[in-house]
Amino acid sequence: MNIIRYLKRNGFRYALNVLYQYKIQKILDSIVIRFTKFKKLQNIIVIECHTDFDNNGGAFYDYLIRNNYNKKYKIILLLKNRLVRTLPENVDYFYLKKPSLRKSYLLSLSKFFLFDNDILRKYRKDQKHFYLTHGCFPLKNTIGKITVPNYVDFVLSPSGNVDNIIVKQFGLTSKEQCLHTGFPCHDIFYSKPEPLVFLSDYDKKIIWAPTFRKGGGYNRNDSTASYPLGIPLLETLDELANLNIYLSQRDIVLIVKLHPMQDISDLELKQFSHIKFLTNQDLNRKNTNLYQLLMNSDALLSDYSAISYDYLHLDKPIGYVFSDLNDYKLGLSVDNVDDYIAGDKILSFENLLHFIDNIYLEIDKNKEKRKELFNKIFEKQDGESCERLAQIMEL
Repeated sequence: MNIIRYLKRNGFRYALNVLYQYKIQKILDSIVIRFTKFKKLQNIIVIECHTDFDNNGGAFYDYLIRNNYNKKYKIILLLKNRLVRTLPENVDYFYLKKPSLRKSYLLSLSKFFLFDNDILRKYRKDQKHFYLTHGCFPLKNTIGKITVPNYVDFVLSPSGNVDNIIVKQFGLTSKEQCLHTGFPCHDIFYSKPEPLVFLSDYDKKIIWAPTFRKGGGYNRNDSTASYPLGIPLLETLDELANLNIYLSQRDIVLIVKLHPMQDISDLELKQFSHIKFLTNQDLNRKNTNLYQLLMNSDALLSDYSAISYDYLHLDKPIGYVFSDLNDYKLGLSVDNVDDYIAGDKILSFENLLHFIDNIYLEIDKNKEKRKELFNKIFEKQDGESCERLAQIMEL
């Protein structure tokens, strides 16, 4: 590639980031593997989470610690943010995008790799790679956005009913790569929720969890529309204020949980009495997480995000905000979208108010359809996904 042309297209800062975050580590890897390729693999489990200590990787890490697997295995976490907690015995960490000779050495000798999002190289053929995914089923089209390398041994899929879609969306070579253990992050849904004090003043709680439109690194933008509030359908603070009045009259709080990859640098994130915007960092400061938030809710608003499938485990009403589908560049992973949703399509502000009223009046007309979709999508419907994954790994 012509270096001058590359710099003109991407910029000098981008080029430096690529060099620092990827190229230097690749050089270190190539040096280290020359000395370790004939060494015996060690009892090391490497885990990368979509957001540190969260999602499937985080749930499986918690399972390993609860069950004392760190006494037999060294656990290495690949972090994206500064470490802010004390790690247990025999648990180490490296920053995912920071070059490290020691990281190259330990990863080249690790038996198992589990990834939510950033899949690293396989240093040796006898290592086992698991792609846990950071969304159990992709309603949005991910072709070209998520490509699983052919050296990955297993990819989590919710059931054989959707394996063909998983194979196509992730670019897999075969359905044989699909693993139906269930998803570690869903295990928590089968436990008792922890009360969240910051929600205790409201009668009903609705979570709005849109997929990201703008963000994901390197100026990615998946929509032709603009979203000054970070969500579709609503565009001005006046509209939010009117919605806030409507919610307050019904003692309902609307929690807008922004996607962790959403660029919030130019958003107008004003907090109202009955509309709250939350990020992952906000949840961390409140000593909770997305899954506890969902468990404490009465309904979910989403769109093309996989969170609407996660939520099926809770058997609560779901509204699908499809108001910007024509502006959404990626499109959907299925042609017959009605066969893969189980709730109201929300295309207008009036549709949104109708959905809110149904939650207020406790009208749930889609319960049977949710159950049908749940059984179609998910083979495993319990809290044992981590245990099954550990058994597959023969830990």
